[in-house]
Amino acid sequence: MDGYNYVLFENVEADGSGNSITQPGSVTGVDGVATGAITSTVAEWKVVKATIDGSYVADTLEVLFEPGELDHFVITHDMAAIAGSVENINFEVRDSYNNLIQNFDDTITIYTNTTESLDRISWGIGTATGTILSENNDTLF
Repeated sequence: MDGYNYVLFENVEADGSGNSITQPGSVTGVDGVATGAITSTVAEWKVVKATIDGSYVADTLEVLFEPGELDHFVITHDMAAIAGSVENINFEVRDSYNNLIQNFDDTITIYTNTTESLDRISWGIGTATGTILSENNDTLF
């Protein structure tokens, strides 16, 4: 042959979930490199490892998959509102794969459909908490 050692990569794998892996072509090139790819729909740390001749390679690679761009909000509360009192509402910011986006620092605007003077919305950006006080007939969207 040409005097170079070629290695056959049998398998590349990663822990966690939501992974899609493209295995390396077959053997390394003359530069000793074989290339594969990993994508994931789950935002989390992954440990990537490979096997050669049935044994794991000593080196592993840790990769952090982060959430994508804002896709939607998940709005929840405890369903125990009392008329005339403050009701806490939780907003979660999620990407298109439903991964939680941490440290969201943009503006969230909430509209009500009444003109009553006692309706009020209070939102503290940075604290990720807020309150909505509604007299009646309000709709959040």
